Amino acid sequence: MDTQRMIPILGGMPSKVYGLVAQLTEAQLAWRPAENEWSIKEVLCHLRDAAEVYGLRLRRIAMEENPFLPAFDQDAYARDRDYQAEIAPAALMTYAQHRQATCDLLRALPQEGWSRAGVHEEAGQMTLREMAERVVNHELEHLEQLRRLRAKATAAVGER
Repeated sequence: MDTQRMIPILGGMPSKVYGLVAQLTEAQLAWRPAENEWSIKEVLCHLRDAAEVYGLRLRRIAMEENPFLPAFDQDAYARDRDYQAEIAPAALMTYAQHRQATCDLLRALPQEGWSRAGVHEEAGQMTLREMAERVVNHELEHLEQLRRLRAKATAAVGER
């Protein structure tokens, strides 16, 4: 994916997510399709935390020489931060702030900065470009997940 195409995609994600969830009730946000599956609220919190982690990884690759990038245990985050008890609008606001900071970093990056690399604990050597592309794909997948969850939650819990 073209590096200059990634920035607007990432920058537009918080508003797309907001558009999907803004009118939902607390019951719809917290509804789970099954006990071991995430609710909309949990996906929002995951997006927030992933935006923070990915943002730190990208910043480290941009500023350090071949940094080690630890894995992200999403289940531990969900459990330890009790995603279901979180306030969805606050999670969405923090997600947007992390995403903005990442977009600012990527806009300021010189072209050669996209080829800087770090070592991901699970994926191995990755360039900044590869990591940014991973972020784009991750968020697009979750956007689709939120669309499906919204349809199911409004059907199960009812319209507002």
